[in-house]
Amino acid sequence: MKKTYYISAIALLAFSGCRMHETDSLSEKTYTISATLEGKTDTKTHLSDIQDGIYYPYWSAGDQIAVFIDGDSEPNTFRLSDGAESANGTFSGTRFGNSYTAYYPLSGAIGYSGDALTVRLPETQSLPEESSSFAEGSFPMVASSESDNLQFRNLCAVLKLSLVGESTLRSITFRANDASIPVSGEATVIPGDTPSLKMKEGGSNEVTLEFGYLVQLNLETPKEFFIVIPAVTYKGGFTVLVNTFEGTVERSTTKDITFERSQFRAIPTFECTGSGEVDPDDVPYNQIRYVTDHEPEFMQYAAD
Repeated sequence: MKKTYYISAIALLAFSGCRMHETDSLSEKTYTISATLEGKTDTKTHLSDIQDGIYYPYWSAGDQIAVFIDGDSEPNTFRLSDGAESANGTFSGTRFGNSYTAYYPLSGAIGYSGDALTVRLPETQSLPEESSSFAEGSFPMVASSESDNLQFRNLCAVLKLSLVGESTLRSITFRANDASIPVSGEATVIPGDTPSLKMKEGGSNEVTLEFGYLVQLNLETPKEFFIVIPAVTYKGGFTVLVNTFEGTVERSTTKDITFERSQFRAIPTFECTGSGEVDPDDVPYNQIRYVTDHEPEFMQYAAD
């Protein structure tokens, strides 16, 4: 007898009106959970193309989450079954329980012990197709609940780049100037209303955004790129290396720059040539906007 279970997953969002429906038949038993949207949304597995100056956060078709049920040390896989291109998703799996700790993306989950997750932030973030969004599965989130209504919280920050020029890009690398600050590798995650992610020693101080297509810049319209990084203070600043087919373009800052959880910061638009200094604090507060509720007036202004 086959059993299929569904989990509704949203971010910074409370559900109400939860009911379970059980349907018996001669061939199978299916459990479904209905839920009603109540609050804000910050979860983002990818961003929409900018619409009237706003990025909208969505679940993506094919998304999978790792779900640790009733304190299991190994995760169960739940797949998005409904809610692609929206902030509210329904995930299906093959096991039910009384408590859930979930992590997105599935590929980053290693294990769960006590009250902490062990996860891995990839050294390479792969963008498989041309879009102004996060790389596939690169924006980590966590949820913990005694019910199967999951409220995901963001764990990292984002650096946004806007590039113009005549070059064709290979990849973009973010490097912490202080080599002792890891930005990829293993990390410990403590779930909660304000979750924390702490990188473990031995990780790399670099993360690279790679493209599965040719990225051709032009001088008129900036192309935007998003690199997901841990939310820490980067002592001594950071360096961005734009790797092109003609060579490497470098931009750096030596200022201490603090990235906060869920925060976007940006480097002002620059032409992809030569090298030089940048200052993320030069970007106006309203240059980057992503929706934090269903109405446009509820915006989070980033790059501060």
